[in-house]
Amino acid sequence: MDLRYYCRNAGNCRRCRPEDVQPEKEFGQSALFTGGFALSYLFLYLSLDFLDMSIAYAVWMGLGTAGAVTINMIFFGESRRLCRIVSVGLIIIGVVGLKMVS
Repeated sequence: MDLRYYCRNAGNCRRCRPEDVQPEKEFGQSALFTGGFALSYLFLYLSLDFLDMSIAYAVWMGLGTAGAVTINMIFFGESRRLCRIVSVGLIIIGVVGLKMVS
């Protein structure tokens, strides 16, 4: 498989040229992505000392979702409609409510 295969499967239908690929930039992004996942799993593992597995997983998923949506609104210009902001708030309220009743 060559570079054209990966670009086509990534949704990019034009032919890629070797100069389009920046290995040092891709390595940095991959390292950041992998490090973020590793830290995320580490925090999930450490939270199991304080929370039941079901609650820890719900908190982990809820805060991850709310964090991703918030970061996308701030840095990538996604819609900041009131219904989206209220929905993120409801996720956070749900996570806090789960912790309060457990």
